[in-house]
Amino acid sequence: MKKSFIIIFTVMMFAFQTNIYGQNLKSTVSMDAGISLAGTLIKTGIYLLDGYDENDIVDYKSIPVINGAYDYMINDWLSAGIAGGYQSFDFTFQEGDINLSRMNIAARALFHYGKSDKLDMYSGIRLGATIWNSEMTWNTSDPTLESFFNDKYVGSFFRTQLVALGIRGYFTDNIGANVEFAIGSPYYLSGGVNFRF
Repeated sequence: MKKSFIIIFTVMMFAFQTNIYGQNLKSTVSMDAGISLAGTLIKTGIYLLDGYDENDIVDYKSIPVINGAYDYMINDWLSAGIAGGYQSFDFTFQEGDINLSRMNIAARALFHYGKSDKLDMYSGIRLGATIWNSEMTWNTSDPTLESFFNDKYVGSFFRTQLVALGIRGYFTDNIGANVEFAIGSPYYLSGGVNFRF
């Protein structure tokens, strides 16, 4: 019985591997976490306001950019896809709290080079919109900070990102890891896992 199970298992694994190698893997799904400069730039903007300095911010928290993407290979050197990202920033002041969040939805085109079965390098462009929201719990009548956030960080804005270099390495035929270096919103460095099928 044990020998029969091992033989059947081995034949099934061989058939599965042969099927994978025979496939033309065109789709890639990625889940990443990224680093952005947005929180630093927002804090700098607050410090530039009259009367605010680093002592006025009691606490600051942010999450990395959480990003997901789907790319479809059009041919050996070009893929097109969609991507979405989310990030939030929490500021605690003596006067109250401000929560900012942004969501980026975009289309992207990637140009692939140096491609092999286990390594995929690419560069490209991402075009889309970033939607900012803010929630404030404010215990003061000072409108300066509230208007700063409402004027600059609420609404939808067109964003462009240049993916300077992306690298996907595969541990198996389908599962791998990736890293991207980019210029523009929503991140400048991201890394995560990807699955191709």
